[in-house]
Amino acid sequence: MNHSLKEALIVNYMPLAKSLSSKFQTLNRQDREQEAFLGLVIAANEYDVDKGRFAAYATQVIMNRLKRMFNKEIRQPIPCDISISEAARLNGFSEVEFRVEYKKVIKKLSADEKLLVQLRLKGLSQHECATRMKTSQATVHRRLNDVRAMLVF
Repeated sequence: MNHSLKEALIVNYMPLAKSLSSKFQTLNRQDREQEAFLGLVIAANEYDVDKGRFAAYATQVIMNRLKRMFNKEIRQPIPCDISISEAARLNGFSEVEFRVEYKKVIKKLSADEKLLVQLRLKGLSQHECATRMKTSQATVHRRLNDVRAMLVF
């Protein structure tokens, strides 16, 4: 396929790539669109008319790239000792979006884990949480790690 035809495919199917990227709302918008556009370029470069319609092929390539990006992102745990605002920023969420995701996870937590998360959301240190919960800082740290492992959204 010649260069001008590839270029035309890319330009004409950019709305498709952008639309597909919008399905991954938990990812940073610019990052997911960039990944979708990269998938579109790869699809245009590798497309063979024997593979069927370009739209179907491009959709498959773009979605595979976005799913790979999503899976990579959700496996990055959130550090225990940062604020909610910072955790949201690091994960490409607004603070509101991040809190919504937190609420989904909190429903699955034990009463002690819920209390611990609430105290941390209020900005208490691990030591302060331990004092309030009448336990050791090491136990708080371990529990936070357990909760953090659940926060893979």
